[in-house]
Amino acid sequence: ITNDHGNSFDKIDVATAGEDPSNEENSETWYAWMGDEDNSEFVKGSSGEAMVTLTAKADALGIRVTADIADNTTNNQVDVGKDRTVVITAQLIDIVVEPGTPPAAIAGANAVAKEGVELTIGRTRDPGGADNPPPAPMKTDADGKVTFTIMHVADYDEDDLTYARPDTVTFNGDVNDDPPVESNSVTVRWRNASAAVAEGIAKTDAGYAIIDDDKVRINVTVSYYDQYGAPAASGDTLKITVGATSGADGTFADSGDGGVRVRSNGIARYAAHIKATAGETKAVVVGALTGANTVPAPTVPAVLAVRRAHKNDNGESGDQTDSGSQVIVDADNNRFIIDIDGTVDGVLYSYDSNDRFIIDNNDVKGDTDKFEEAITTTGKTVEVVVYSPDPDGVSIFTVKDTSS
Repeated sequence: ITNDHGNSFDKIDVATAGEDPSNEENSETWYAWMGDEDNSEFVKGSSGEAMVTLTAKADALGIRVTADIADNTTNNQVDVGKDRTVVITAQLIDIVVEPGTPPAAIAGANAVAKEGVELTIGRTRDPGGADNPPPAPMKTDADGKVTFTIMHVADYDEDDLTYARPDTVTFNGDVNDDPPVESNSVTVRWRNASAAVAEGIAKTDAGYAIIDDDKVRINVTVSYYDQYGAPAASGDTLKITVGATSGADGTFADSGDGGVRVRSNGIARYAAHIKATAGETKAVVVGALTGANTVPAPTVPAVLAVRRAHKNDNGESGDQTDSGSQVIVDADNNRFIIDIDGTVDGVLYSYDSNDRFIIDNNDVKGDTDKFEEAITTTGKTVEVVVYSPDPDGVSIFTVKDTSS
């Protein structure tokens, strides 16, 4: 029966992906029509029937808390300034957050757009203890989030450069109408020490580089931050070496006597284009900053030179182990590398949904997700039965236990 506004509401429960994967995007189709007095018979009359399709989506399970300060800080340290504020965001997400949940899992969880969920807020200051009364509760917006702004009020000698006062902001709420209450927090450390270079982080484009005309191009990026997570070391220089530190012509490259200059955004870049053979590893060495040599020089893993697989590269196989793995997976680009010392030298295979994947004797044709999960599992062997480098061709890969 419709209400005063002509609407009728009905609640249904749909299994989530964790309970029944087949219902992850389950749909229900509902029909409405004008009936006779006792609703037992459809009477179309002059009014056409109406139809709506409702699609289930994941409910909120936890809370992710972040602050608008740099990601590369320790304990979210921020400078203490009379005008400095920190905006903290609590976002509903689709995973449960418990003590010990890896930060990467929380950061990678999907946001849930659920409006009207009430979150209570607690703020504990050192010194001072918990705010009493606490901040007023807030309700999530249409994106499933709330924002809360805090500011530090100096209560110590501004010349004291060693003092640090942590503020912890905690959000609590029953995000899915199913107790217990979910909780998460962030800690902001207020300091007034002068900014100085504290850390450098170095990386390459990937853990491997593809050989082209007997050479590989390796791009190195080094990012420097101060103790508050802001870009640092602008104008300073450092030296970057790729390959051997000395050797025959073409085996190594370095950034030269003058080194690489750090830009105003705290980033230094260097590209090496050097000779390489398949299976060869190129070491990447980042030197210390010229003007801040007390900062530890960042390290970066060596880069493996690989060649693209040919159509006759069939029958090769590699094991996935905890250490010394012969299979290197690049799932983001639908690629994997088989690299066995003395047998197979860095061969790069590509795959797509056109290919066949036989996992533990089960044919899961075209299911790249299941294939990627299998080839990253310790104790598995992937074998290239048939390989076609043509994107429209069909390759066949098998995955089974190493011992079988």
